[in-house]
Amino acid sequence: MTDGDMTEKMDGVMNERMNLWADLKLRTSTIVLSALLVTLLACNYLFSDGLRDFAIRVTFIVFGACLGWVLGIFASPYSQVEAQRFSALSTAAGTFVSGYLLAKADKLFTEMLSPTFLVNVEVGLRVISVFSSIVIFFLFTFIFRNYAPNTRLPSNVTDRSG
Repeated sequence: MTDGDMTEKMDGVMNERMNLWADLKLRTSTIVLSALLVTLLACNYLFSDGLRDFAIRVTFIVFGACLGWVLGIFASPYSQVEAQRFSALSTAAGTFVSGYLLAKADKLFTEMLSPTFLVNVEVGLRVISVFSSIVIFFLFTFIFRNYAPNTRLPSNVTDRSG
């Protein structure tokens, strides 16, 4: 066996170990994040006042999930081209949020920070549910885009659209 064969064999072993480690991260993350999501849904079910109220709570969770998914995609671009596109989109979104939306949302923020609003358990659970689902789905998306085998572009490819 030559040195080249030995090096190739060692590279194969190292790649296999890295794939097993990535697979373990994916499985563990999926189990933990799924358990958190089930717990979040169960808590909302237990605190709901009937099916209509539960449906409203699930709608808040779905909104947070969608937002977390989008944020996870922005945080983990597949290529340099995608990173540049995301940078332009995030600049435009940041301008919109900091300018128009925050000016219009001033009254909402004032209401949300009032003591009567903050001690309301129903509102608190909905706010926590939205932020929790944002974090859960952000992590799902980020972890799978970064650690799932065969999702990263080969080094000689610069963009998925080509």
